[in-house]
Amino acid sequence: MLNGEYDGLVMAAAGIERLGLQEHVTEYFDTDQMLPAPGQGAISVEVKKKIMNYLKCLKIFVMKKQIFALTMKDRL
Repeated sequence: MLNGEYDGLVMAAAGIERLGLQEHVTEYFDTDQMLPAPGQGAISVEVKKKIMNYLKCLKIFVMKKQIFALTMKDRL
């Protein structure tokens, strides 16, 4: 892209930020133009059985079962 081999490129904003390429962005799509993929931003937490009580502090982040199922379907 920077070498002039392409006219345009569509990337996720998170990827642009990770690569430090924000200065090259000319336009962001609004959600009425393009919806993000289901499950974007989903995280998984795995803990040892003996420290399960630490999961209580993460309870505010727990998703509803339907959303969890959608995320898992997208990941399989």
